[in-house]
Amino acid sequence: DAARADGIGLELDAALAHAVMASARALPDDVWLSINISTELAAHRETLEEIVAAAPCTVVVEIGGDLDAIALGSSLSDIPGLSVAVDDAGAGYDSLARIEASKPAFMKLDRAAVNGIEHDGARRAFVTTLVAFAREHGCDVIAEGIESTGERDALREAGVELGQGYFVGRPTPVDQV
Repeated sequence: DAARADGIGLELDAALAHAVMASARALPDDVWLSINISTELAAHRETLEEIVAAAPCTVVVEIGGDLDAIALGSSLSDIPGLSVAVDDAGAGYDSLARIEASKPAFMKLDRAAVNGIEHDGARRAFVTTLVAFAREHGCDVIAEGIESTGERDALREAGVELGQGYFVGRPTPVDQV
């Protein structure tokens, strides 16, 4: 926020993304790297293309699930080596309609939909429906914040094949991956 207030938010975002790409050189060859980026950085296509070109692997950029960000993500899908993930997908029909039009590679299911899913039939039905919607539109769902065997199993039953969270693996320094 301070960098944005001083007019250097884009420069800070770009510098951080370049630092991530440099550290990613230690990752195995067959992985993809997922990073959150600001809508400001996503709007600067040339800068983002430079960052992705410096990456040693495929880069997945996570862009917030608001309508403008989803539209912005669709304009990035043709950058070689880059895939787009819409964060917090499924928050209302307008969001789903925009996802349908932009066709991201991934939709990220927020922790709020994951928490306690094994005990909540309505939540499981929602996730199952979202997975079907995603498949129909050629993208995968990634569940965020998986913290138990029960959550993992319920998500698998709902058709979610990708996930992250403490149950899946704790954050690890890149040189220890």
